[in-house]
Amino acid sequence: MIEGGTYRDAKLGFELDLPTGATVLDESELGLVLEMAGAEGFDPARVVLTVEPAEPGVGLARLVDRALANQEPGAGLIDRQQDRLGRAAAEHTLIHREVQSVGVTLEEWRALSDGRVFTVSAACPSAAYDRHADGFAALVAGLRLTRGQRSGTATAARFDPATGMLVATEAAFEALRSAARHQPPDPAAQGDAEALSECGALVAGRPHPALERALAPTLTPALAFNLSWGDLVARGWADARSASLLVPLGTDEVRRLASLPASLLPGVLAGMVGLRPRRAPEGREAVELNPDQLGRLIAEQLGQAPAPTVQAAPPSGATEAVAGLRAHWRIDANWVEQRRREMLEVIDAERGLWLILPEESDMRLEPTHAAAIWRHPTGLIPLSSPLLAAQRQRLSVQHFELDLAEQAVDLARIEHPGAEVLGALGAAGHGEAQALVGG
Repeated sequence: MIEGGTYRDAKLGFELDLPTGATVLDESELGLVLEMAGAEGFDPARVVLTVEPAEPGVGLARLVDRALANQEPGAGLIDRQQDRLGRAAAEHTLIHREVQSVGVTLEEWRALSDGRVFTVSAACPSAAYDRHADGFAALVAGLRLTRGQRSGTATAARFDPATGMLVATEAAFEALRSAARHQPPDPAAQGDAEALSECGALVAGRPHPALERALAPTLTPALAFNLSWGDLVARGWADARSASLLVPLGTDEVRRLASLPASLLPGVLAGMVGLRPRRAPEGREAVELNPDQLGRLIAEQLGQAPAPTVQAAPPSGATEAVAGLRAHWRIDANWVEQRRREMLEVIDAERGLWLILPEESDMRLEPTHAAAIWRHPTGLIPLSSPLLAAQRQRLSVQHFELDLAEQAVDLARIEHPGAEVLGALGAAGHGEAQALVGG
């Protein structure tokens, strides 16, 4: 909607002062397309503004890395620098490429704000760029990001008895577990239980046989764990034979239940968080800071407003460590019978991988590498053999272990920042192959 030369979209969450010569050509649920009038003798330029949900835990630098990697072969990066979109930190790139034997300049701004990715893409023939550059800059300067409208919580469930694939809310999953234990569901989740019955996941008040394998580790787990990132949490359970994961889908309260052999759990978790080799500069040193300072740095990288309690500025070493944040994730694991907790929290940024280690009152960022991190998920496989269990104990990352004799842990309530989920998980109880593919 245009009022007084300003385009407003309350649902997507932005306002745009239209510069002279700008015309709205098209509008959609993802944004709008503008045309910028060209100087005499030059064709008009096109500008596309899109707003999309952000991938959990994926920082701005990684978003831009992906966009550049997806450019056509032969495209040349002219410039990449930090900028602003409204009040949000942004990255500004300038690319030259050939389109049907014509040189084209593509100028883009990207920002993260309130869980959304804002992208402004302006393109014109390179021969006309000098005439359009000021207009592009004026348009971006007139963009203000606001809080968009979120979609409501879905209560419907989907179930495929042939594959065991289940998509439902967290409350519906708890109702399913209650049914497997022969317990009545929570009255507050009655609507979710009805949705399970309607889709066939509950039959005469009992879980469908195709869900038995996925539910088994959740009923008497040797291990319960959370993989968390941002405001989202994936829950997991494992015994000596199999593991189950309950993974959020997008930003709504919808989950997908997946089952896999316990021996495949480390590889799946590594894929979910994007664990892979990182080139890091020599001479990285550990940095001490407090939780508020770390929260401020991460919020800035994700385009969020820092908490008002943050006072002292973070040390420069911490700022450099978190710069170009690609992912921030955390695993909280609870060995049920041993009442023992293990925690792993990682920052993946331009300067490599960093462990977040708790100190007495503060915390420390310690440089690390993927091989050291890999030891943690491999230690999450429950082993029934006493000899193998002893080997697992020796291989565990010692400083992640905490005695829970005096502190019970409710993993379902942990809300720490963490991982980027890739969604490479399969149907509940449909064999090893489907545990590694989407459905």
